[in-house]
Amino acid sequence: MRKLLLALVALVLATSVAHAQGTANSVELTPTAGYWWGDTIHAGTINGVDSDVTIRDAPSYGLRVTFKVNPAFGVELFLSKERADLASGYGGLFGGTKVGTMDIGVAEANFEWAFGHSRVVPFIVGGFGAMRLSPEFTAPVYPTYLSADTRFTGDFGGGMKVFFSPDVALRLDLRWHSVDVGTDYGCGWYEYCGYYHSSNWLTFTEAGLGLTFVL
Repeated sequence: MRKLLLALVALVLATSVAHAQGTANSVELTPTAGYWWGDTIHAGTINGVDSDVTIRDAPSYGLRVTFKVNPAFGVELFLSKERADLASGYGGLFGGTKVGTMDIGVAEANFEWAFGHSRVVPFIVGGFGAMRLSPEFTAPVYPTYLSADTRFTGDFGGGMKVFFSPDVALRLDLRWHSVDVGTDYGCGWYEYCGYYHSSNWLTFTEAGLGLTFVL
């Protein structure tokens, strides 16, 4: 009898989680803390900067709001903010000497595909949006200030949600955000603008951790 009661309790808990996760017309609200791995702005990409500049890795914070159309499909809005150091040179372990900072703001609309209704739910996401880049150089060999600019960005990734209850879950994300920053200013055939000057795209890798509330 005791084993039967335990089995019934386990079945009820599993069923409640299964029906709550991914319910159509529900909203998932996820405050998120993350970490972004930077990239290098190559020489000539930015007007007035004739050498490579590395965007260092930095923490971020943001918010994900997912509107579940049905248990498997949702539309996500993502907002994120971070401040990263700028360093001279290309990549490297420490990315050279600090020469300034860059504020990075992201607003994206994504499509989410979830798999299954169990306590652990994997998913993939992809979409597009805009990235606001606000650099400010402090080193004398660089422009002391450059106007902020907003550029198109696309992203793709995946993750999983681990449900503690029908309404609360731990969410883990791994994504790649790519933004076109190039103008090829001053990089004519007669000038040397670095080995990688033809690359006008920056790609950031994001690892995010958030707590999801199902409304």
